[in-house]
Amino acid sequence: MLLGLRFSTFRFKTTEVSSTLGAFPSMTDPGRLRIGTQTNLKFELVKDLYLGIRLYENFDSKPPVNAPRNDLGITTSLGWKF
Repeated sequence: MLLGLRFSTFRFKTTEVSSTLGAFPSMTDPGRLRIGTQTNLKFELVKDLYLGIRLYENFDSKPPVNAPRNDLGITTSLGWKF
């Protein structure tokens, strides 16, 4: 089973924002729930040159032994659209 939500908006000509949220209840391990969320920002620096920033977090209510429950991070990217 998968539950999800997606949000997108284009507020300005040079900026794009999108977010996703997904929940994954375990079918084999009762009580285990995994949740993932991600937000993306994309900015046009100059014509067709973009800077991207992504913030993500993953949560597991019953992770494997010696594993953290949360994983949080930020990634950046630079891209050229042609």
